[in-house]
Amino acid sequence: IEKKQHKDDIGHGLHRWQQSYTLHEVVREWGHLQICVIDELDNYGLTHPDVPRDLMAVVRRAWIQRCTQGVNESVAQYSRVQEVEATGRLRDLQGALEHLRQVERQRAESWREAVHDLRGNVGLVTSSSFLLNEDGVPDTLRSKAVNVLQSSVDSLRHMLEDLLSLARLEAGHEQRQVEAFDASALLRGMCEALQPLAHEKGLFLECDGPASLPVEGDSIKVRRVIQNLALNALKYTREGGVTVA
Repeated sequence: IEKKQHKDDIGHGLHRWQQSYTLHEVVREWGHLQICVIDELDNYGLTHPDVPRDLMAVVRRAWIQRCTQGVNESVAQYSRVQEVEATGRLRDLQGALEHLRQVERQRAESWREAVHDLRGNVGLVTSSSFLLNEDGVPDTLRSKAVNVLQSSVDSLRHMLEDLLSLARLEAGHEQRQVEAFDASALLRGMCEALQPLAHEKGLFLECDGPASLPVEGDSIKVRRVIQNLALNALKYTREGGVTVA
């Protein structure tokens, strides 16, 4: 009987938690039950004067002990469940904060890399412009300076576009313009535009895939993403080449 009562008391605390009772309401419910049963015992004693008083006292004491035990077990289970949920919420909050930290670190790293790349390309533009303005520079060197200048200007333009895209994303202004387009034609055209850069580095740049690939999406953003991937691939490939498939 005691095991069953213990189980019922624990179940009561869990049930009240699931019903969104507050801890104060759980305790008040037990207090109300205790008062109701005591009143019933008193009424029973009045209507049955032949019942010994000491027996009624024993029953009253047993009921008070039962209620006290019930309150303790019910409140303990309620508190355990509350603690478990609080721990889970804390864990979720810690996970969310760590994710935000990672995002902030990645964002800071992205801006740092962008500034570094911009500084490098500005340096190349400055050096090339200086050579072009100098007198007596050999034609071969002048031609190389022109090529470097053009390549650096193109890189600066792409970087500025990336920075603007990042700024729009962080400001919540970036939106998709979904429309039908041929992904194959878009990628082949992009590869053709990047051929001079690949040739300059002594690399091959190939585009492999179906002749036509009709899709729906934002063609500008698709091109931007694939172009960034291809540019990075060409930038860090030392020999051989790059295949866009």
